[in-house]
Amino acid sequence: MSCETENAPWFSVCLKHYFFSLYKHVSWESRCCATTLVSVVEYSINLHTGDLKKADATGEAYLCIQGERTDSGKRWLNPRNSLITFARGQVDVFKIKAVYLGKLKQVLIGFKSTKKDEWFLEKIVIKEVSYPFSSHVFVHNDWINKRPKKDFVEVMIPLKEMSVTSPLTKHVNTKSRGRWQMWVHCMQVPEDTPDVQVVVFGTEGKSSSQKVQNLNDNPFLLTVGHVGDITKLSFLLSSPCLERGIKLQKLRLKDLDTKQELSFPTEAQCLFGEDGSETVTELAAVRPDKAPLREVLYSVSVHTGTLPASGTDADIFITIFGEQGDSCKRRLRHSCFEKGQVSISEVRAVDLGQLSKVLVEHSNVGYGAGWYLDRIVIHESGKNDSQYIFLCQQWLDSGVGDAQMERMLRLLGKVRNEMLTEKIHGTWDVFVTTSDISSSTNPKMSLTVCGGKVRLEIEEAGEGQSWHCREVKLQHRVSKNLLEFPFCRNFADDKGERVAELPVLIVNSPFAPVKSYVLYITTGASPGSGTDADVYVMLQGILGDTGKRKLIRKGDDNFTEGKVDVFQLEAVDIGTLQDIVVEKGKGSDWLLEKIIVKELATAGTETLFMAQTWLKDRCDGKRSASVTLNATEIQERKSTSICPLGKEQMNSEGRWRIYLTKHQDETKKDFEKLSENISKLVMVFYGSNGKSNPVSMENKLEHQAKNQITYDINLPSDLGMVYKVRLGLQSLESSISQLSLHHFKMQNTSTLDTFSLTINKTLPLSLNGDRWIEFPVEWPLKEALSVVTYHLTVFSRNILTDRSVVHMTACIYGTYGDTGDRSLLWSLQNVQQGDDNESFLVIMDAVELGEVDKVVLVISSKKDCKLDIKKLQLKESVRDHPIYVFEVNEAFSVDPNKPEIQREIPVSFVIGGDKQKNDKSEVFHLSQSLEHQDPFEKGMVDTFKIKTKKLGSLRSIEIGHDGKGFASGWFLEKVEIMDASRNSVYCFNCNR
Repeated sequence: MSCETENAPWFSVCLKHYFFSLYKHVSWESRCCATTLVSVVEYSINLHTGDLKKADATGEAYLCIQGERTDSGKRWLNPRNSLITFARGQVDVFKIKAVYLGKLKQVLIGFKSTKKDEWFLEKIVIKEVSYPFSSHVFVHNDWINKRPKKDFVEVMIPLKEMSVTSPLTKHVNTKSRGRWQMWVHCMQVPEDTPDVQVVVFGTEGKSSSQKVQNLNDNPFLLTVGHVGDITKLSFLLSSPCLERGIKLQKLRLKDLDTKQELSFPTEAQCLFGEDGSETVTELAAVRPDKAPLREVLYSVSVHTGTLPASGTDADIFITIFGEQGDSCKRRLRHSCFEKGQVSISEVRAVDLGQLSKVLVEHSNVGYGAGWYLDRIVIHESGKNDSQYIFLCQQWLDSGVGDAQMERMLRLLGKVRNEMLTEKIHGTWDVFVTTSDISSSTNPKMSLTVCGGKVRLEIEEAGEGQSWHCREVKLQHRVSKNLLEFPFCRNFADDKGERVAELPVLIVNSPFAPVKSYVLYITTGASPGSGTDADVYVMLQGILGDTGKRKLIRKGDDNFTEGKVDVFQLEAVDIGTLQDIVVEKGKGSDWLLEKIIVKELATAGTETLFMAQTWLKDRCDGKRSASVTLNATEIQERKSTSICPLGKEQMNSEGRWRIYLTKHQDETKKDFEKLSENISKLVMVFYGSNGKSNPVSMENKLEHQAKNQITYDINLPSDLGMVYKVRLGLQSLESSISQLSLHHFKMQNTSTLDTFSLTINKTLPLSLNGDRWIEFPVEWPLKEALSVVTYHLTVFSRNILTDRSVVHMTACIYGTYGDTGDRSLLWSLQNVQQGDDNESFLVIMDAVELGEVDKVVLVISSKKDCKLDIKKLQLKESVRDHPIYVFEVNEAFSVDPNKPEIQREIPVSFVIGGDKQKNDKSEVFHLSQSLEHQDPFEKGMVDTFKIKTKKLGSLRSIEIGHDGKGFASGWFLEKVEIMDASRNSVYCFNCNR
C-alpha cells in the first residue's frame, strides 16, 4: 500500500479494510486423487541422532526414499554451499515433496564428513503429512563410518515398521493435563547441591518455578499446567553465583498423558555458564514438527541519568519480555551504574521474538541508595540494523517520588543504526502487521505521520471487538528509508483504547517520550449542566498536539451535574501545555466548569484550564459546539520540586558505615597496604547545621570483604543534610606512603540513607603536597554543590627565602563552609620576586564556598624569623571576578619555642563583586495581558511578560494602581511570578 505527498514535511494515510497477518500459518497443499492422475505428497523426514558420546557429526548429506511405485531421487539435506550438523540426541526435521511413492520399502542415506567424523544414526522416521497419515520407521542404530576411498558413505536402511493413523484417531488424542516426567543428568555437581528451579515456557504462557528435585538422572514429576506446546526450559539459580558451572549430560521430558517426549540440546552445555557466574540458563525444546528456537545474545546498554545522585552501586536486575516469552530475572553483570554513564551487559536467552517491554528493578533501600534511569537500549546479536529503545526517565528510589523500586518499561520503538537520507517527500509503502489475537479482521483505521511521530487510530470497531497491531513499517520507494513502529497493543479493547502514538526515532538524536496525560473534567453543579453527548478533546503544547480524541464513556454517569470525570490518554510528549480544545457532539447542552491535566510521571506538571462555559448545539447543525481554553495555571508537582540546600533536614546523628573500595587491578599486597594506610585517614563531614570534628579511622571497627574495607563511625550530633565530605591525612611525615582511593560510600545504619562516589585519587595529591580532597554529597532532587579550583595569590616581602623552614596554612571560609587548613608553601605557581616585593600563586581544589567572608592564617617555623605579609587575593580559576581581597599588612615574628601564630583576616573588599548591588527592579506598567484585552476583570487570571536584571531569589514585591476611574477599587487574590531562567515559581498571596 502506498501514498504520495506534495509540499508537506510528513503525511497522513487513511487505511480502510486493510489487514495483514504475520502469524497465519500457511502450509503446502497436499493433494490426493482418486482418479488415475499422478498425485504429489509431502513427506516429513525425522532423522534421530543417537545420544552417545561423539555421536554428532558435521558434513554433507542426501536422502533417497524408495517405494513400491518409484523413488524420490537424491534430495540434499544441507543447504547449498553450506554444511549441516547432526547434534547428539537431536531430531532433525526435513520436508520434501515427491510424486506419490506408494508403500515405502527402504531409504538410502549418503553422508560425507568434513572432519573425519563418525555419525551415529539411530533411526529415520518418515511421515506422510496428508491422508492416510502413514508413518514409516527405518532403524539403523549404528555408526556411519568415514571410508578412505570414497567421498560419500551410502547406507541402505530397510523398513522396520509402519503404522497408519486414521483422520478420526489423529484428532482424538489423549488430552494433556500438563503433567510431565523429567530427567536431568549433570556432572560436576557441587557437594553442597544448590537450589535449582525450573520454569517451563510454552506457546500459551509459562509455568510457575518448581524445584529440580535431583540432578542424577532420577525421574521426578513436573506440573506445568496449560502452557501450550513447550518451547523452552529456564533453569534458575536461587543462591549466589557458583564457583564453576554444572555440566549437563542429559535432559528429557515425557508427558504422562499423551506419552509425548521432548529432548533438549545438551552437547557442551553448562548450567549457569562455565565459570558459574550466571543465574539463568535456557534451553530450547527440540520438537519433531518444527525447528527449535535459536539462542540469542542480547546486548543491554543501560543509560544512567545526569541528575544529582543519579548513580547507584546496587545490583540491577532486568527481565526482557517478547512475543515468545521472557528472559526470567537477570542480574546485569556490571559493578557500578554511575551518573551519566552507559553500562553494557550481555544476556543470553532463547529467542524472545520481537521485544515488547522490560522490567527493571533493584533492592537497595534508603534515601540516596536509589537510581535515576534514563533509558535501556537492547541490541540483538546477528542483527546490526536496529536497536530496541525503552525510555524510563524516572527514579527507582525508596525515598523519592512514588518510592517505586521497579519500573516496567514499554517499548518506545526501534531505531536503525544508519542515518536517514534527506529523501522524505514522495511515495512511501506502508506495511501493517497484526497477530492472531485480533477479534476483528476488517478494521477501519487511519495512520497520521506528522511532527516527528506516528498516530494510529481505529475509527470504527464493533462492540467487544479488538484489533492487535504488532508493527507498522514505512519505507520510501526511492531512498529505501525504513521507519519501524512496534505498537504491540490492542485497539478498541475493554480499556477503550482507540489511539496510539509513537515517535520517529533517529540515531544520534534525542528520543521523545510517550507520556500519559490524566484529565480531570468538572461539570457545573447547576441543574441541567450535564450532557449525554459525545465529548472530544485535543491537547496543544509547544511541541505539537494530541489530535482529536474521543473520551470513551464507562457507564451512564459521565458528565453529570457537579461530577468530576477522569480520563487518560497517551501521546508523544507535546511539551508545556498551552491550550485544550473541547468539542461536544449532538446532544443536550453542557456546562463545562474546568479541566485539570496532570502528567502521570512523577516529575510531571499540573495544568489548570478554567472554562465556566456552556457548550450548546449550533442552530445550523453544521458545526459542533466547541471551545478553546488557554492554560490558566501551570504548577510543578510538589513531590518532585528541587529543594535548596539545607531546606529539607536529614538527621545525620548516629552510626554510619564507610565503605572504601580498591581498584580491580590492585594486587593483594596493594590491598593490605591500603588497609594499613587508611588508619591514617581523617574525615570531616559538613551539613546544613554545621560540620563535624575530624573523624580519624584509627582504632575504628574494621570489616574486610573481597574488594572492600568497611569502617563504622559515629556522628555524635545532628549535622542536618550532609552536603560535603573532606578526606585527608593526619600528617605529612615521610614515613606515610601514598593512599589510593577508588570508591567511597557512606550509609546510615539506621535510616539506610546512602551516598556513594567514585573518587580515583591518591593522597597526598603530590609529594609533600596538599593532603586534602573534597567532594560534594549528592542527594536525589537536591541542589548539589560543585568542585571548583581556587587561585590564592599571596603578596609578601620575605616568605620565599625562609619557605624551607616555615609552615603556613590558610583556611578559607564562605557561605558553604570552609576549605580546612591548606598548605601555602608546597607547590607555588607564578612566583615573582623583586627587591622589596614578591608574590606567588597557590592552587587548591575545594567544594564551592559561596560568598567568601574570611581567611584564617596559621604560621609556624623551625627557626626564628620575621614574615612580612601584605595581602591575599582569592578568585575562582575560571572566572575573572569576583576577586576577594584580604588586607594583612603585618610582620609576624615567629619563634619555634612558642605556639603557632593564628590570625583571622576578614574580606577587605571585593573587586567586581555583587555585594553592593541593588537587588530591586525598576517599576513595570502592567497593561497588555496575554489572555484578555481588558485585564483585571472579576475572577480572571491575567499573564504579563517582563524583563529585568538578575535579582536572584525573590523575597517580596510591591504592587499598586493609580486609583483613577469610577469604583476603582480592586481585590487582588495573589500574584505568581515564574522565573524562566531558573524554571522556578514564586507565589505572593494578597487577599485584600
